[in-house]
Amino acid sequence: MGNKPGIALLLNNLGQLACLQKDYAKAQALHRQSLKLSQGIGSKQGMLQGIEGLARVASDQARFERAAQLWGAAEALRAVIGAVRETADILKYEKAWQKRE
Repeated sequence: MGNKPGIALLLNNLGQLACLQKDYAKAQALHRQSLKLSQGIGSKQGMLQGIEGLARVASDQARFERAAQLWGAAEALRAVIGAVRETADILKYEKAWQKRE
């Protein structure tokens, strides 16, 4: 039906599910598709979700330097668009960083 923002959100959600199932290659591919689609339609919120999804995948794979780069990019975009971090997202972020310790 051409609902590209909805498709990007769905891809991101599927990426989160794949990450929970520890299928990191699939999760990364889905988040990248979501990010690419969001970039194509100019959805900064969608781009933010895609970047944060990739950061979670990197963190879950213990690729902490890459995760930090991606979290930093997400925070910079969040500041530009004025997006507020939800409490649930803060908890996910903190949980991801506790894994590295």
